[in-house]
Amino acid sequence: MAQAAAPEQVSFPGHDGVTLQGWLYRATAPGRHPAVIALHGCAGLTDKNGQPSARHDDWGKRLSALGYDVLFPDSF
Repeated sequence: MAQAAAPEQVSFPGHDGVTLQGWLYRATAPGRHPAVIALHGCAGLTDKNGQPSARHDDWGKRLSALGYDVLFPDSF
């Protein structure tokens, strides 16, 4: 299994000044990759330090190591 890369914080400007924030875990292998949009539960996506929680970070790293690009939008 490939090594997972560190996540990067991303943002997407939207309508009426609303900006969607999220975290992107990229597959490390070269080439095109399938993508997963992963959603968080009611407790939110991030920990007290503003980083993806341990659960979300684990899933992002596991899936990206398997060759997926993983986006966690923060809708909390």
